[in-house]
Amino acid sequence: MKKPTESRKRYQVSVLLSVFVLALAGCGGSTESKVAKVCMDAIAAEIGNQPFEGNAKEFAAAIRQEDYGIVVIESTVTVDKGLTSETKRGFMCRVQTDPQGKAAPSLILLQLGF
Repeated sequence: MKKPTESRKRYQVSVLLSVFVLALAGCGGSTESKVAKVCMDAIAAEIGNQPFEGNAKEFAAAIRQEDYGIVVIESTVTVDKGLTSETKRGFMCRVQTDPQGKAAPSLILLQLGF
């Protein structure tokens, strides 16, 4: 089996991220989809060029509201799906949202397990 090239990996990550965000947008309100996008962008930046995917329904179910507009997602992503190096990595993503919806959500913290 051929090893994916770096450009192929980047393409896979961007396609999977787009599919995830679109699927999550259909599962919940706009705040949830924006929060999920912030988290997925942070995960993509953290793991670099490794392809990964997450389950949109799982993420939507895992969203937890905290005080002062803070939203938390605790779930898992699959890294290198279908490859011999495939692994599941748990994560906790904490995002600050604006209760009035005027400001875009911003990442507070991403903890990504190994």
